[in-house]
Amino acid sequence: MRRILTCLMVVSAAALIGTGCSRDSSTGPDDFANGRATAVQQSLVTGIDYFDVGYPYVAWQDGFETYTVGTWPPTFKADGNAPVPPNGIVNDVFYEGAQSLRLYGVVGGCWAGCAYRALTVSPPYEVKVAVYNGNEPLSSSCQPARGHVGILAGTNWWDPWRTFVYFNRYGEIISSGGEVLGTYNSLEWYLLRIRYERIDEGNVRLRYWVNNRYILSETLPVRTEEDNMVTLTFEALEGSAWFDAAEVRDRH
Repeated sequence: MRRILTCLMVVSAAALIGTGCSRDSSTGPDDFANGRATAVQQSLVTGIDYFDVGYPYVAWQDGFETYTVGTWPPTFKADGNAPVPPNGIVNDVFYEGAQSLRLYGVVGGCWAGCAYRALTVSPPYEVKVAVYNGNEPLSSSCQPARGHVGILAGTNWWDPWRTFVYFNRYGEIISSGGEVLGTYNSLEWYLLRIRYERIDEGNVRLRYWVNNRYILSETLPVRTEEDNMVTLTFEALEGSAWFDAAEVRDRH
């Protein structure tokens, strides 16, 4: 059974067919169907902060400070449950500044809140975003997880995608390849940094930092339409997730 990370779907004996904002990482263990991921593999290596490596420049930054509270930021496309309240700009939870983007996925409803924005860069690049997960009880079916960050080959939920990081129901932060990057608590901020590069025709490499601590690197096979995954996606799979201090940096 494939791992499904979002929204409305119909389950058959042979496959899971999405009719809403669905996610299937197709790499690593099936956390939703087959239980927890493998044991925590968190590196003790401090790593080098990406701000100090090479010659990156900022493609875009968004702290969600310039938008009106209670509205949707026009720089992002809303999908799934995102077009309806309580999704949008809030000022009661924030990582820095005074505002953030709140997304909400229907608990047990297979309907995530999804926000898409063009990366505007090609690999190699780095994504930084702070994520704060709510504490709503999650369902035991569909996509029982919280915040999700990834890339998409288009601007609709049915387009091919790759998961970068998601927060599962067991309090673990999971990588694209299914590795456990660490644990998390609800109602706390976690600063994620993901470096993404295409290392050859058939493989990509991802490196991960959590709260400015280098965790690990993994090499994964290229996915369908990987070259066309030019959209960054933030999602709340079930319950609430807040996003702040978003940034994309070119690593050429």
